Amino acid sequence: MNPMLDPDLIEYMDDQTLLAAYAMATGAVDRDDIAAISGELARRNLMPPPPMSGLAGRFDMRPASLGA
Repeated sequence: MNPMLDPDLIEYMDDQTLLAAYAMATGAVDRDDIAAISGELARRNLMPPPPMSGLAGRFDMRPASLGA
């Protein structure tokens, strides 16, 4: 288990970071990480993101427009 995903620590993660950690953990072999994150998601009444078939690792890295 990743020490950063200890249940005593993940309660301090913001929701977006927790969801991102869940997405990363689902690609890993260690099921303890997924269980810890899933438990925290359930505690917060958050739904994990649906699996992204074929899109794993693809992110829009373009800078956001600052506007005029």
